[in-house]
Amino acid sequence: MYYHFCLLCAFRPFVHLVLDGSDLRPDEVCIQATQSILALGQSYDDLFTLRRVSGLVPYFICASGLFSLGMEEGGSLVDDVHLRPGDEASFTTSASLIDRESYAAYAGTHAGSSHVRMSAAAHARLLLAKISSTHPAAAVAEKMLREETGLGSGSQGAPSSVAPSSASPMTATT
Repeated sequence: MYYHFCLLCAFRPFVHLVLDGSDLRPDEVCIQATQSILALGQSYDDLFTLRRVSGLVPYFICASGLFSLGMEEGGSLVDDVHLRPGDEASFTTSASLIDRESYAAYAGTHAGSSHVRMSAAAHARLLLAKISSTHPAAAVAEKMLREETGLGSGSQGAPSSVAPSSASPMTATT
Protein backbone atom coordinates (compact mmCIF):
# COMPACT_ATOMS: atom_id res chain seq x y z
CA MET A 1 0.00 0.00 0.00
CA TYR A 2 2.90 2.31 0.80
CA TYR A 3 4.39 1.64 -2.65
CA HIS A 4 1.15 2.68 -4.38
CA PHE A 5 0.90 5.76 -2.15
CA CYS A 6 4.44 6.74 -3.21
CA LEU A 7 3.48 6.30 -6.86
CA LEU A 8 0.41 8.47 -6.30
CA CYS A 9 2.50 11.20 -4.66
CA ALA A 10 5.26 11.04 -7.27
CA PHE A 11 3.04 11.18 -10.36
CA ARG A 12 0.21 13.39 -9.07
CA PRO A 13 1.87 16.70 -10.08
CA PHE A 14 2.10 15.44 -13.67
CA VAL A 15 -1.44 14.12 -14.06
CA HIS A 16 -2.52 16.68 -16.64
CA LEU A 17 0.69 16.47 -18.69
CA VAL A 18 1.01 14.47 -21.88
CA LEU A 19 4.54 13.20 -22.36
CA ASP A 20 5.47 13.21 -26.04
CA GLY A 21 7.11 10.03 -27.28
CA SER A 22 6.42 8.14 -24.09
CA ASP A 23 4.02 5.38 -23.22
CA LEU A 24 3.99 6.60 -19.63
CA ARG A 25 0.69 8.23 -18.70
CA PRO A 26 0.86 9.82 -15.23
CA ASP A 27 -2.94 9.93 -14.95
CA GLU A 28 -3.18 6.17 -15.53
CA VAL A 29 -0.42 5.49 -13.00
CA CYS A 30 -2.26 7.55 -10.39
CA ILE A 31 -5.64 6.00 -11.15
CA GLN A 32 -4.20 2.50 -10.85
CA ALA A 33 -2.38 3.44 -7.62
CA THR A 34 -5.64 4.82 -6.19
CA GLN A 35 -7.58 1.71 -7.12
CA SER A 36 -4.83 -0.52 -5.72
CA ILE A 37 -4.78 1.28 -2.38
CA LEU A 38 -8.54 0.94 -2.04
CA ALA A 39 -8.50 -2.70 -3.17
CA LEU A 40 -5.75 -3.52 -0.68
CA GLY A 41 -7.69 -1.80 2.09
CA GLN A 42 -10.83 -3.74 1.15
CA SER A 43 -8.89 -7.02 0.98
CA TYR A 44 -7.42 -6.42 4.41
CA ASP A 45 -10.90 -5.70 5.72
CA ASP A 46 -12.21 -8.90 4.14
CA LEU A 47 -9.42 -11.05 5.55
CA PHE A 48 -9.05 -9.48 8.98
CA THR A 49 -10.65 -6.22 10.05
CA LEU A 50 -9.58 -2.65 9.79
CA ARG A 51 -9.35 -2.29 13.57
CA ARG A 52 -5.67 -3.21 13.72
CA VAL A 53 -4.09 -1.45 10.78
CA SER A 54 -1.08 0.84 10.76
CA GLY A 55 -1.68 4.46 11.63
CA LEU A 56 -0.60 5.40 8.10
CA VAL A 57 -3.43 3.51 6.38
CA PRO A 58 -6.07 6.24 6.95
CA TYR A 59 -3.76 8.74 5.26
CA PHE A 60 -3.20 6.45 2.28
CA ILE A 61 -6.94 5.86 1.87
CA CYS A 62 -7.73 9.55 2.30
CA ALA A 63 -5.16 10.51 -0.35
CA SER A 64 -6.77 7.99 -2.70
CA GLY A 65 -10.22 9.37 -2.02
CA LEU A 66 -9.13 12.97 -2.53
CA PHE A 67 -7.32 12.11 -5.76
CA SER A 68 -10.39 10.33 -7.07
CA LEU A 69 -12.54 13.37 -6.28
CA GLY A 70 -10.25 15.49 -8.41
CA MET A 71 -10.38 13.00 -11.28
CA GLU A 72 -13.98 11.85 -11.07
CA GLU A 73 -15.66 13.98 -13.67
CA GLY A 74 -18.98 12.22 -14.01
CA GLY A 75 -18.03 9.13 -12.04
CA SER A 76 -15.12 7.95 -14.16
CA LEU A 77 -13.50 6.14 -11.22
CA VAL A 78 -16.27 3.68 -10.45
CA ASP A 79 -15.48 0.09 -9.54
CA ASP A 80 -17.12 -3.03 -8.23
CA VAL A 81 -16.56 -3.26 -4.49
CA HIS A 82 -16.90 -6.50 -2.55
CA LEU A 83 -19.10 -6.21 0.52
CA ARG A 84 -18.98 -8.49 3.50
CA PRO A 85 -22.34 -9.78 4.77
CA GLY A 86 -22.70 -7.02 7.38
CA ASP A 87 -21.83 -4.19 5.00
CA GLU A 88 -25.00 -4.28 2.89
CA ALA A 89 -27.08 -2.97 5.78
CA SER A 90 -24.78 -0.01 6.32
CA PHE A 91 -24.99 0.83 2.63
CA THR A 92 -28.74 0.75 2.33
CA THR A 93 -29.21 2.82 5.49
CA SER A 94 -26.56 5.40 4.65
CA ALA A 95 -27.69 7.67 1.85
CA SER A 96 -24.38 9.52 2.02
CA LEU A 97 -22.45 6.57 0.61
CA ILE A 98 -24.78 5.27 -2.06
CA ASP A 99 -28.38 6.04 -2.87
CA ARG A 100 -30.95 3.33 -2.23
CA GLU A 101 -32.30 3.23 -5.77
CA SER A 102 -28.86 2.63 -7.28
CA TYR A 103 -28.13 -0.08 -4.75
CA ALA A 104 -31.51 -1.75 -5.28
CA ALA A 105 -31.14 -1.62 -9.07
CA TYR A 106 -27.64 -3.04 -8.95
CA ALA A 107 -28.49 -5.70 -6.38
CA GLY A 108 -31.58 -6.67 -8.37
CA THR A 109 -29.60 -7.23 -11.55
CA HIS A 110 -26.82 -9.06 -9.70
CA ALA A 111 -28.87 -11.23 -7.36
CA GLY A 112 -26.72 -13.27 -5.02
CA SER A 113 -23.72 -11.06 -5.72
CA SER A 114 -21.84 -9.44 -2.87
CA HIS A 115 -20.49 -6.68 -5.11
CA VAL A 116 -21.80 -3.18 -5.58
CA ARG A 117 -20.63 -0.39 -7.90
CA MET A 118 -19.50 2.80 -6.22
CA SER A 119 -17.12 5.64 -6.80
CA ALA A 120 -13.60 5.50 -5.42
CA ALA A 121 -14.38 8.43 -3.12
CA ALA A 122 -17.40 6.60 -1.65
CA HIS A 123 -15.28 3.47 -1.22
CA ALA A 124 -12.62 5.51 0.59
CA ARG A 125 -15.29 7.01 2.87
CA LEU A 126 -16.60 3.53 3.67
CA LEU A 127 -13.14 2.23 4.56
CA LEU A 128 -12.33 5.32 6.61
CA ALA A 129 -15.61 4.99 8.50
CA LYS A 130 -14.63 1.43 9.43
CA ILE A 131 -11.15 2.48 10.56
CA SER A 132 -12.40 5.49 12.53
CA SER A 133 -13.29 3.41 15.59
CA THR A 134 -9.59 2.88 16.32
CA HIS A 135 -7.83 5.70 14.45
CA PRO A 136 -9.02 9.27 15.12
CA ALA A 137 -7.28 10.47 11.93
CA ALA A 138 -9.63 8.26 9.92
CA ALA A 139 -12.67 10.01 11.37
CA VAL A 140 -11.22 13.40 10.40
CA ALA A 141 -10.33 12.12 6.91
CA GLU A 142 -13.80 10.62 6.40
CA LYS A 143 -15.40 13.92 7.43
CA MET A 144 -13.10 15.78 5.03
CA LEU A 145 -14.09 13.52 2.13
CA ARG A 146 -17.76 13.85 3.03
CA GLU A 147 -17.47 17.65 2.96
CA GLU A 148 -15.55 17.65 -0.32
CA THR A 149 -18.27 15.59 -1.99
CA GLY A 150 -20.96 17.96 -0.79
CA LEU A 151 -22.39 15.50 1.74
CA GLY A 152 -21.34 17.36 4.88
CA SER A 153 -23.93 18.63 7.32
CA GLY A 154 -23.53 22.29 6.41
CA SER A 155 -22.82 22.01 2.71
CA GLN A 156 -25.35 22.25 -0.04
CA GLY A 157 -24.70 21.80 -3.70
CA ALA A 158 -22.46 19.86 -5.99
CA PRO A 159 -19.13 18.37 -5.07
CA SER A 160 -16.26 20.77 -5.26
CA SER A 161 -13.61 20.06 -7.82
CA VAL A 162 -10.48 20.31 -5.73
CA ALA A 163 -7.22 19.79 -7.53
CA PRO A 164 -5.45 16.75 -6.12
CA SER A 165 -2.23 18.65 -5.44
CA SER A 166 -3.87 21.19 -3.15
CA ALA A 167 -6.65 19.05 -1.78
CA SER A 168 -5.47 18.17 1.66
CA PRO A 169 -2.83 18.36 4.32
CA MET A 170 -3.30 14.59 4.58
CA THR A 171 -1.25 13.99 1.46
CA ALA A 172 2.47 14.31 1.97
CA THR A 173 5.21 14.99 -0.47
CA THR A 174 8.22 12.83 0.18
